[in-house]
Amino acid sequence: MINKPSTYAALVKCLEYCLADYPHHPYDEECEWDSWSLRDVVEQGCLLVLTQLLDVCGDEAARTLIQAGFIEKWLSKELWGETEKARQVNFSTSLRRDYKLGHLYGAIRRCREGQIRLSNVGLMDPKYIEEPDEDVRMVNGEGTAGEDFEAMFVERRRRSFSTPADENLRRRHREAMVLRDGIDTRPLERGDIIQREP
Repeated sequence: MINKPSTYAALVKCLEYCLADYPHHPYDEECEWDSWSLRDVVEQGCLLVLTQLLDVCGDEAARTLIQAGFIEKWLSKELWGETEKARQVNFSTSLRRDYKLGHLYGAIRRCREGQIRLSNVGLMDPKYIEEPDEDVRMVNGEGTAGEDFEAMFVERRRRSFSTPADENLRRRHREAMVLRDGIDTRPLERGDIIQREP
C-alpha cells in the first residue's frame, strides 16, 4: 500500500531534515556497528521502513528509492571520511560488514543506476560500475538463459530445510533429457522429453 514514489520521497525528505537535527558521528571502521544506536529515533524509523520496503518489494523498491534522491540527499552526506578515497573505502567496508544498514546500502549498490549515482557523489570508484546485463530472461522459466547465481544460492538455502526424501524426489524430477534435432520449428512437446526411470 505504501510502495509508491511519494512514500519514498517523503522518507528521503525526512532523512534530509535529520541531517541537520543533531550531530552525526563519523564512520569508524574499528566499530562493529554503523552508529545505529546513536541515530535519532526519527532517522531510525525512516531507515527501518525503507529496509522493510526493500525486503518486500526488492529491486523495484531500490530503484524508486534511488530516483527519490536517497543517495544525493542523505547517503552521500553521511560522514564517510575526509577524502574521496577514504569515503570510497569506508562505504565499501560497510557493504561487507554485517551492519543494520548494510542491506539497504547493498540493494542500492546492486542496481546499475545506484552504482552510477554512488560514483557521481564519490562513494564508489567509477571503474566498478557494472555493464548492463545483456542476458535474456526465459519466459515462464527460472533465472536467465545464462547463469543465474542468485537463484542458485536461493535453491541451496531452500534445500537445506527439506528432508532427504524431498530432495531425492526433487532430484528425480530434474533429471530429464530433451531430444530435438534442431530442424523442427514446432514448440517443445512432452514427447521430446525423456525422464530417467526411478
